[in-house]
Amino acid sequence: MSHAIAYQGAPGAFSHQASIKFANEFLRDSHCELLPLKHFSELFLNAEKSFQDKEVFACLPIDNSTIGSISENYDLLWPSKLKILSEFYLPIHHQLLSIEGANVEEIEEVYSHPAALEQCRRLFQRFPKMQEHTYYDTGAASKMVQEKNNPKIASIGSLQAAKEYSLSIILPDIEDYPQNQTRFVLVGKANGLFLLRQPKFPCRFSFAFEGTRDLNQLTALSTLLGEFIQLHKIESRPIPEAPWHYRIFVDLIVMQGHTDRLASSNSPSEPLSNATDGLEDQIKSLIPAAKFFGVYNNLVVNS
Repeated sequence: MSHAIAYQGAPGAFSHQASIKFANEFLRDSHCELLPLKHFSELFLNAEKSFQDKEVFACLPIDNSTIGSISENYDLLWPSKLKILSEFYLPIHHQLLSIEGANVEEIEEVYSHPAALEQCRRLFQRFPKMQEHTYYDTGAASKMVQEKNNPKIASIGSLQAAKEYSLSIILPDIEDYPQNQTRFVLVGKANGLFLLRQPKFPCRFSFAFEGTRDLNQLTALSTLLGEFIQLHKIESRPIPEAPWHYRIFVDLIVMQGHTDRLASSNSPSEPLSNATDGLEDQIKSLIPAAKFFGVYNNLVVNS
């Protein structure tokens, strides 16, 4: 069966780069098809479909170190049956791109994805003449700049976008913080491929639940935390149809010692699923309606 990864944007986008990384290092498929789509919701629709000869995954940006969570993807993950299979942190370095011969002092319009514009606020403070315009993707914005062929128009995009669309780098590395990173996750059906790529310790354990603003469930959850289970992230999203109720997304980091504590044997060959099944049961006893999204590694751990 062949593989495909759907991503939001156009070739040269940061999601495109992350998809290549997942294809090569998680799927280990150099022939993996990459599917550029315009909307995040389309990624979920494609990954949830059943194809006779193809398995489709979705590459999602989920968090950014400068602007925080990509809220839309948390909202789309909640009703989905897809599981998180792997994660990857991609350094994000933005370039101001335009056609050859463009002068930074003469650029009037800058197009890019809203997240990219938000990560480059100092550019617009430095050049107040530049007017920002949102576009659905960094790669697509760069393609549009190439097609317009106007030296007064620029995009914010990647080095790869500059190469893809033969654009000049007018200003390099314009992100506000050089440490800027985006966390991407690969989601798909929990099938044979998922079982083939069993996670290793330490791993991330992701789940979510719904609650009111008092969030008593979090207090109950604290009884699980300790040396071998660490709270890594909490993200809350409002439930529009239930004012002042929230969906709480939780990431735990599970260490090797958790297996030893659950198992009668200290054997390092203990399957990880056994340990996390036990943890899932513990969470269900505290939060019966918890929804589990996956147990997975960073690609650095999986490689």
